[in-house]
Amino acid sequence: MINISIRIGSSCALNIPMAVGNVAETRILTDNSSKWEEVSKYCIDNKKYLIVTPCVNDGYNKANIPSDSGWQKLIYDSCKFLQEIGMRSHNGKVSIINEPTKWFRDNGRVTRYAHFINLAYPIVKQFDFRTGAGNMEFYDAAVLGDWYRYICINAKTAAS
Repeated sequence: MINISIRIGSSCALNIPMAVGNVAETRILTDNSSKWEEVSKYCIDNKKYLIVTPCVNDGYNKANIPSDSGWQKLIYDSCKFLQEIGMRSHNGKVSIINEPTKWFRDNGRVTRYAHFINLAYPIVKQFDFRTGAGNMEFYDAAVLGDWYRYICINAKTAAS
């Protein structure tokens, strides 16, 4: 039997896990308004596969892009918490930044996103978690000229 999960609701960043089946996602917002810790603990305790998405926006859906050191601290502290509650590579993953083109709007947005991946990836791997990178709409990816190919070539994560 295959168990398929579908996220429902307007946002998974609220204080309840929005999940069907055995998978749930929660988002870490830069103003810490999402209650992601509670959602994460609920998922691990109830054997739901957890996808945690550190974002660069706040609870008001506004860009709030941290400094490099602020981003690294957010990633490290989040991974440390996830490890402490029992997340491992078999029951969860970290997906770096949701809808990146929404938050990085300038001409260098692809380069800036690759930079944020490069800052986060070594930290996430240090905790031995699986790592993904943001939910990019297929249309936007095509319009931007093969966004994912650029990320794979320019983010140091593929070879590390």
